Amino acid sequence: IRDRDSDPSNGPIIDGCGEFTYTVRVRPENVATEGFVGDFAPEEWITSQFTFNGGFPLTPGENGTIEFTDEELTITTFGNLFERYLLRADYQFSEEGVVSFDYDFNGVDVNFDGGIILYTFEGAEVERISSGTTPDAGSASINVGPGNTLIIVVNDDGFPPIGTDEFSTIVVSDFVFSPTPPMMDEFAFTN
Repeated sequence: IRDRDSDPSNGPIIDGCGEFTYTVRVRPENVATEGFVGDFAPEEWITSQFTFNGGFPLTPGENGTIEFTDEELTITTFGNLFERYLLRADYQFSEEGVVSFDYDFNGVDVNFDGGIILYTFEGAEVERISSGTTPDAGSASINVGPGNTLIIVVNDDGFPPIGTDEFSTIVVSDFVFSPTPPMMDEFAFTN
């Protein structure tokens, strides 16, 4: 804020025909983030592995893996008879925008619980992108707001799939976040 008061000796009083110029700047045009880099790098996600019954923490990599590259997020459970494992990666958005991605859930273990869900800050479900109960692949594009949490989860039911040596896996790729651009970059007026 610049103040060119005609009589600055009398304090912050607008008097006379002085010039008062006010400028408001908003950060430069928002640029989309592509992949698991920058604000969406692995260290920005909350990852957890625990038993479904009792919520006991698991040693990472022992009962499944959560792996990031710049291009993909892959969650795999290794399965263990009679014990359910839940592996998940959560991201909480700090601003409004659109997130889009491709997903591929192999669903080798029919009717096990997992998927991709968006929640509000208060915990209400906004959108369920994949239920994770059967093989599912596709693309998603969803509006998000500050405080929304995207949860990508694999919940192994503890029974290895019959007739296969594959493990339950979900892969998220082509991840793009496009922030909502500000209504204006700059304005100024003179009185």
